Amino acid sequence: MKKLGLILLLVMAFSMIPVNAIDRQVVEHKLDPEIKPVSVTETDSSFIVDGGSHIEYFKDSTGYDMIKTPTGETMVASQRWTVEYLSGTKWKQVGIPYEVTHTQMNESVEVSRHYTDYASTEIEVKAKTNPELGTKTDIIINSGEDRFYRIVWNLDGINNELVSYDDNSVTFTSSTDWITIDWSDAFNQYGDITDFEVTDSAGGKKLEVIFNVGIIKQGESLVLDPTLIASYDISNRDNQLNMQGLHPSADADVSSGGQTWQFVSGNVTLTSVEFALLKSGLPLGNSYARVYDMTGTHGVDGKPTGAALASSDAVSVATFGLGFARIGFNFTGADQIELVNGTFYVLTFENPTAGTIDVGNYVRIGRDVSAPTDPGNLCFYSNSVWTEQAGSDIIYYVYGDPYNPPVVNSLDADPVFSKDASGWVNTTVSNLPVIDLTTVNIQVNTTGDQNNFTLRWTQATDTFSEVSDLDNICTLNAESVRENINTTTDKICFNFNITGGQSGFCDVFVTAINDDVLNDTALFSNAFTFSYFNFNPTADLVDAAFEQFGIIGYLTTITTWVSGISNRFESSLTRLLELILLQFTVIEQVYNFFTTWATDLFAIALTFSTFYHQIMDGTSPWIQPIYAIGNFWDLIGYDSWAPAVPMLLFIWWLDSMPKRAQQTVGGEFQVFINDLNTAIGLISYFVSIFTSVANAIINYVYGLFPSITP
Repeated sequence: MKKLGLILLLVMAFSMIPVNAIDRQVVEHKLDPEIKPVSVTETDSSFIVDGGSHIEYFKDSTGYDMIKTPTGETMVASQRWTVEYLSGTKWKQVGIPYEVTHTQMNESVEVSRHYTDYASTEIEVKAKTNPELGTKTDIIINSGEDRFYRIVWNLDGINNELVSYDDNSVTFTSSTDWITIDWSDAFNQYGDITDFEVTDSAGGKKLEVIFNVGIIKQGESLVLDPTLIASYDISNRDNQLNMQGLHPSADADVSSGGQTWQFVSGNVTLTSVEFALLKSGLPLGNSYARVYDMTGTHGVDGKPTGAALASSDAVSVATFGLGFARIGFNFTGADQIELVNGTFYVLTFENPTAGTIDVGNYVRIGRDVSAPTDPGNLCFYSNSVWTEQAGSDIIYYVYGDPYNPPVVNSLDADPVFSKDASGWVNTTVSNLPVIDLTTVNIQVNTTGDQNNFTLRWTQATDTFSEVSDLDNICTLNAESVRENINTTTDKICFNFNITGGQSGFCDVFVTAINDDVLNDTALFSNAFTFSYFNFNPTADLVDAAFEQFGIIGYLTTITTWVSGISNRFESSLTRLLELILLQFTVIEQVYNFFTTWATDLFAIALTFSTFYHQIMDGTSPWIQPIYAIGNFWDLIGYDSWAPAVPMLLFIWWLDSMPKRAQQTVGGEFQVFINDLNTAIGLISYFVSIFTSVANAIINYVYGLFPSITP
């Protein structure tokens, strides 16, 4: 994994240094206009001012400061640290200082500037300067949302001339002094991860140096410091712990020494540790550094518990010197564990398990017993147990890389996948750098997780493959493609057909893995709908219907069965279909007969109705204008007697009943019943005409089913 630390060395002297000037006054060194392939959660930002020069910090909220010579002459009119975040394709600054504190302590000064923005991201740029130690700048970021960040260092108004530059430094000079801005520490550790640009400005030369921080997720708090995570410096050593037993020691000889510590610098990956060690005599064998969980109280009786969380590569004790020195132990592979913010650990040095370790040939580890100030406590291993020792601290250094797993940003898919029709599922994934992605997988689960399949894109070969498809319901298509967005982001586009499975909403799990075996997994519920019912071919209509009753692939099954029957049955089936065709022909003729008959009947009725209507309203050619008898209703004076017609008809009906009763058995009541039945029968007659025709057609259709029943 690439790492990012930065030591910025600013050196000033006041004697002329012979150098060859260069003609080019504008220099640009750019990796890429987008975010760069390096990320960090911890960066040490410090520069040293030599020769009595000093930085003059303004006490206001401009954020700008000056670099001056001892005599007060300005060398750099303004220098400024800012934090920016990626918004779309543009970088935006996180606010402007809203609070500035300025503390003077003897010859030292500390200036802190606080920034905030709409997303509640808090930034503190804190600089401490000392005439002997120089100036150290810490940048503290409390991220209000998931963002990509970078640190920009601007130096403007440089009056000296540009004379030289390389990948990790720029030098300016004048007739009386020279200035070099150097970030070789970052270059040596992490390679070419820095952008810088020198341009002419109104007040002189301008230098901009950009260091890429990478993604910081919402709620994470970072202190930009070197890759050194925690330490108790060797300058505190005043004693040693003798380790004269092979580890694990079953007797009183100590075989290991350790220190408890709390990790409080944001999540990072453990890469290496150092102890202050020396050898006495000629010890032989391989020693290790290990990290354990802690039991007990940190700083009081803390000690290891359980199995080691990580073990370093072996280091031969024979290579140790005869004086105390910082000896490093590297953690590689799976032992580069993620250190979790706020967790208590125990860091141990452990003697060889085999070799030459005894009272004449052993290892000493440096410690502080007079006035220890580390928050933790020492512990050691002997008599087959760990024993704590408060009031004593081991010298140690812990280093780590930023824990930067890939990030699954988003997923978009075609809203509906129809059976046997191709569709797209696209996922956007970020990694720093994106070229360090290893694989991106999508697992598609059909409704209720009844079926699933997994597809993979592999970075090394830029190929797509089908990893798992137990139910054989997916076909991966060659149209699948990887689309690069920028140096940190890829869009992986999977094109495939779903050939079966349960209809309904489908979930998609996306898993991205990078070269450091770090991963991120995201679940996108109901990402798209799979529809077995796609209208083409017609056979899918049948399968879709049976699927509602839990019968999958009905037509495929029944077709296989039918195709296995003899040719004789096929012939019979053909004849049966011909018979069905004839029956439908009969139905067609019945409909034609009814339509023709009804059309003629309605035509006659309409003709008669028109003729009758004309006579009634006096518009008939038979009445006007030849005979001029006028309107028929006027002719008979209908308006004068029409209101009495219903009453006259009712009286006539009542008057007729006794007469008709004399001719009917049952009397007048029976006549009354008969009259009602006649009225009902008349209405039923007209209804029966239409129902008879409809029933005839329905009966013909029903008759088809017995014909095709086996």
